[in-house]
Amino acid sequence: MTSWNVFVIKLVGILLVPVLVIPFAYCGIRFCRSRFQSDHGTFKDQFVASLVLLWYLTFPSIIQKLFALITCTIPINGVRYVEVDPQIPCFVDEHRTMLLSAGLIGFLVYIIGMPMISLYVLKHVDRSKGRNKLRFGMLYDGFSEQYWYWEIVVLMRKIAIIVIAGFMEGEEQILAMLLVLFLVIYVTAICQPFENVQLLHLELASLAICFITFWTGNMFLVESATCHDGTYIGCKLAAVLVIGMNVIACFYLAGLYLHSKLQEEKVLAGKIYNSRLVKCIRLYCGGGYDCFCKVKDGGRPRRRSSLELSRNFDQTERSRGIDNLESDLLSSETVNNLNRDGDEYHQL
Repeated sequence: MTSWNVFVIKLVGILLVPVLVIPFAYCGIRFCRSRFQSDHGTFKDQFVASLVLLWYLTFPSIIQKLFALITCTIPINGVRYVEVDPQIPCFVDEHRTMLLSAGLIGFLVYIIGMPMISLYVLKHVDRSKGRNKLRFGMLYDGFSEQYWYWEIVVLMRKIAIIVIAGFMEGEEQILAMLLVLFLVIYVTAICQPFENVQLLHLELASLAICFITFWTGNMFLVESATCHDGTYIGCKLAAVLVIGMNVIACFYLAGLYLHSKLQEEKVLAGKIYNSRLVKCIRLYCGGGYDCFCKVKDGGRPRRRSSLELSRNFDQTERSRGIDNLESDLLSSETVNNLNRDGDEYHQL
């Protein structure tokens, strides 16, 4: 089996991954929900969120393989050859067949289709709803309402990096990378697309670390540079500095994630404790006794145990958002009573 055959198998396989993950995601979500109790949305919400995550993760690999298909060597006796297999001439016979089949389909479906579909979906869904945040939140969560589409800009940046890595070499590659990073840093600083300053600072810091990393690598790559032979002590210190910056950044991001997760759980617990439903339970069911509240059931009000409501409260809040909880669970009569009794509760 030649290198070209291996590459074709890998290309076709990576193009089929977004389709193959659909049954695996379906079976995986079904299995997890049957074995473990889930409070994070319905089956459909989790299934869509899983597909969005898996497709997002496979997107860079698909783009890299597609561009490797059209990457050719410099002319050798007037003929260009495929870089993955120098025995295959570019744009003729086997290579042309793959370009017009897998290459064209991949270009239309993934490079153009997936970003356009993402833009269309994000534009027409209510991005403030908890259910849509669970499904598509990773595509716009963290960005301000004005720049909800910024993740597509990030994808374009990834495509630019992949193109540079595939079509350029040596010093030209490093300089092109530095140019792209400079433009990205400039545009990010001007637009400030994130919903808070902390996220903006983290993005700019990560881009700055990438810029310094590539700039330091250029010193070791260029033959005329002092660090080309790697013996100068300043170059060794620069390498240690770059490695240290990346390690510190990784630990800082991990600690920041854990801190944010703990804060999120505290906020959620506070919302649950101060909600009208829990106030109702504390006011009417003091001492741990069960009581009944009037709730909606198919358009007809009926009495349901407050303990049963409290067990379902956390699941409903997580999947649909606390702002919509009262209108979903409680009848208008009960909500009005809770508004009146809540004032009495605070007076007590």
